[in-house]
Amino acid sequence: MSKETESQRAKGLYSLPPELFISVCGYMDNKSFGRFLRTCRGIHAFGKDDMLRRATEDAFAPQHEYDKFLIVHGNREVHCRSDRCPKCTKSDPVVEPTYSFSRERLLRAALIGDCDTVEKYLAAGVDPNFYTLQPLPLLYQLCVAHSYQPDKILKTLKLLLKYGADPNLPFGQDKTLLDYVGRQGFYIAHKKAKLLLHAGAKFTTTSGFGALCKIEPESTSRHRGRGIWCLQQAIRNGSDLFNLEHDMVFPQPALYYRPTGIPGAPMSLLHIAVTYGKSQTVQLLLDHVPHLMDTSTGEVLCEALVQEDKEMAIFLLKKGVSIKNVAPNVKNPLPTAIDIEAYDAMQMILDHPDLDLSDNDVALGMESAFCSEYYEFMELLLHDPRFGHRFLRAARVDEWKEAEMVNSLGDDYEEGAENEFEHEFLIRPWLQDQRQMLRLVKRMMAEQVSSS
Repeated sequence: MSKETESQRAKGLYSLPPELFISVCGYMDNKSFGRFLRTCRGIHAFGKDDMLRRATEDAFAPQHEYDKFLIVHGNREVHCRSDRCPKCTKSDPVVEPTYSFSRERLLRAALIGDCDTVEKYLAAGVDPNFYTLQPLPLLYQLCVAHSYQPDKILKTLKLLLKYGADPNLPFGQDKTLLDYVGRQGFYIAHKKAKLLLHAGAKFTTTSGFGALCKIEPESTSRHRGRGIWCLQQAIRNGSDLFNLEHDMVFPQPALYYRPTGIPGAPMSLLHIAVTYGKSQTVQLLLDHVPHLMDTSTGEVLCEALVQEDKEMAIFLLKKGVSIKNVAPNVKNPLPTAIDIEAYDAMQMILDHPDLDLSDNDVALGMESAFCSEYYEFMELLLHDPRFGHRFLRAARVDEWKEAEMVNSLGDDYEEGAENEFEHEFLIRPWLQDQRQMLRLVKRMMAEQVSSS
């Protein structure tokens, strides 16, 4: 339609007094008003502001509810009234929000993946960075929401970013979305992280760094290594690894979990990378912050061993990780390496020039070697030039009595095997290693007595 034709169609409406024209528009419902605005460009331009107001009112709850539950400071700093901050005054009342998604149509449409409705609101000019009553920015809620239709959520996320949603919008004590995801302990999906990072997402805390380390690379060879790409892209977006806020701490002990650090103490970047990442993650971190290995402690190596990640442990030892300054509540790396049967790591730890073993560490090492049922571990400990005599002296009498008992009852063990497989591959190798350990310890004890 030409501009002349549009002008002719709107001529009659333009001739009306502005007050009457506005009042007539006020009686229309949203659907009729939208159709009315599409009659011509002139009418659309005239009613653009009114359309934005209507779309905003329809998308969100009434403004007085936001004023009741949220506190807004300068520079878009928004938080719940129940979460006090230094900028809040004592006169601000504390009110707990009551969630009702039905009053926030845009949020409800985004969470169920209704892309058409979301695009309708965004195209009308609704602010994609608006805070909801929960209270969280809309983009925050969409990234941590669980959905049975992830493809629809991804499309909605693309729409929000397309219309200007900011992944670095601050909320409370979190300066960016990645900081929030990490501090709350959420796992962000790889595809969501990719969209956010393309939009400029970055992190300013160690929790945000941990959130990216937790992202698992996809299994197919075509996408292998994308998890490392996420961390690289965040660094390109401006994440400063030298000036991160250390808000990630060691958790408290649990029934089946013992932290490899003092509970409540901040975790270093290297420790976070070892805990949640792969060896490629650690290498990328060292490429940007080389001095981390110089300030490392033995707790980092202990973390890799506790997770039974032999590849990570060997990688750290080759990079020169420290094995000193282990927290009092953490087991020494040597017995831990024996527990997980990491022979190569065990040999590298024994050869480490900074290795210092207490009497308790030596006793634990001997106990772990005996329980491992591998002759090679015991042989390596007893023949070590620096600590072999201490390991021999720490041999517990009860253990060798038990080994003698196993040796004398070996025939009974073999006869008690339920089948040939158990006898050939389980009972016999175990008895053989036990007898070799016994002979080795007896022989070395005899040599020690004769030499003295």
